[in-house]
Amino acid sequence: MESNSTVSLALSKGGKKRTGYASTRARLAILGSTLLTGVCYCLVQWLQTGEIADAWFVGMLTGATAILLHGVKALFDYLVHRGFEYYGFVTPKSDPEQGLRECERLLASAFNVRNMTAAGLLYGLGVGSAPFMLGTWSSSARLRLLLCAFLCSVNFATGVAFYGLVIFFIHSFRLGRLVNVDFWQRQNRAIAFLLGATRRISLLASVYVSVSFSSLLFSVFPVAGLIIVYSIFAVLVILASLVIPAVPIARQTGIAKADALSGIDAQLQAEFTRIIAGLESADENVRLDRLQTLILVREKIDSIRTWPFRLKTVGSAGGIILISSVPVALEFALERLLA
Repeated sequence: MESNSTVSLALSKGGKKRTGYASTRARLAILGSTLLTGVCYCLVQWLQTGEIADAWFVGMLTGATAILLHGVKALFDYLVHRGFEYYGFVTPKSDPEQGLRECERLLASAFNVRNMTAAGLLYGLGVGSAPFMLGTWSSSARLRLLLCAFLCSVNFATGVAFYGLVIFFIHSFRLGRLVNVDFWQRQNRAIAFLLGATRRISLLASVYVSVSFSSLLFSVFPVAGLIIVYSIFAVLVILASLVIPAVPIARQTGIAKADALSGIDAQLQAEFTRIIAGLESADENVRLDRLQTLILVREKIDSIRTWPFRLKTVGSAGGIILISSVPVALEFALERLLA
């Protein structure tokens, strides 16, 4: 089997042919467009009104875009370097090249340039039209157009990134079903890869949502009350994305656990029946020892957790809730200050 470094190099070369959005050039181009439109919007606003009413909004959204683009690159690198370990674990040992092929398919699907571009354009144009739909800057067509351009650039990046994240989550259900759960050793490379990827994506999404939602509090858009609703919705969706990919693994573990308990219970009943039927037998002590052993094994099996979550996942869930609550806390704090 090829070494991990050789495979990672092959995957990264193949991946570059399939996606431009994990490359430094593409990320700098999107971030540069966001900075340019944001600076132009702020400059024209200052020249026309003598102030910049939403400078924090522009700065925070630009920062959120940078975080998101960095997250896309980090996810790509994670899939390249750790994806082969996953597929090497779940594919037949007789065909080691299958792991490489499967990993390339995952990268080609989650980082499809054409589909990511289409998603970015649709989402960018949809959100970018908000100033027209909400009547923002009705007194200045130039400011309205510049704000539209800035929002289009920001949300183009959002659409590109979230397309890749959503496609990976769709694939994660299949990835979870491919894992052959070892009942006595559930923490293997395949499970570690899957849970590690979903944990990273969920944390990235929570940070981006938190910063972008918080920025709306400093914008010229009317957002009263919407921040709480959107934040709660975002928390539920992100937590679900953290938990749902583990469902196939938990299901396999639950079935294996139920089968093992059923087998132990049958043996316990048989041993108990033999002991009752032959209390005067010479091997009574042997049977009692076997009964105690079966009871201990049953207790051990019954104590095994079905869900594969460990401290990192629990900590991530807590971090998601805490990070996603920042916009709500900030909204209350601003309301108190303004009052």
